[in-house]
Amino acid sequence: MTIVRRTWATGVVLALAVTCASGAVPGPRALRVLRERLAGAGRAEVAVSQVVMAAGDTVRRLRGQLTLELPDRVRVDDALSGERLTARSDGGEWLQPAANQMLILRPEQAGQVAGVWRFLLDHSDRIERLAGSGRFVLRSGQPDAPVDSLWVQLRSDGLPLQVCAYAGEEQWTLDFGRWRFRAPRGAGAFKLRAPAGYTVLEWP
Repeated sequence: MTIVRRTWATGVVLALAVTCASGAVPGPRALRVLRERLAGAGRAEVAVSQVVMAAGDTVRRLRGQLTLELPDRVRVDDALSGERLTARSDGGEWLQPAANQMLILRPEQAGQVAGVWRFLLDHSDRIERLAGSGRFVLRSGQPDAPVDSLWVQLRSDGLPLQVCAYAGEEQWTLDFGRWRFRAPRGAGAFKLRAPAGYTVLEWP
């Protein structure tokens, strides 16, 4: 249960990348500029900090870098814990220095990480409204949606500045630094290998 909860928390970051990298269907207006810039360059990097709160208490912090690359590559490097997490269409890896282990994610598990944002891609039930200058609220009409609501604050250039997600008693807040767009580095940059002495496990 701890593994699932922590993965979902980090998954808000990862799923943002999956949503932006997918060109299958029109995504929310709140992410339009990010999708366009990513499509033009192929790779995006941004400093990110995330705080997860439940019942008023902080239960998870993350501060590091988010990297996303077309067509489906996502990576988060957490400077606080040293953890690294990747997700691709063929699965992913989660390096956990505190536990001296690396978890292997199967494709369906990597997809679960993206579930918080995936429902936004289905415009048959997506509800999006403008809530002020550069501020959007997104909801889903599905009763089993992974979040109750999602708030996106954009910078003056149209790129995400802050994202807040609410799910029951949990609140996830992500703050983004300056976005940088570069040429892709390839799949090898999104494949983790366990250091010597680490235990490698399948994510249950």
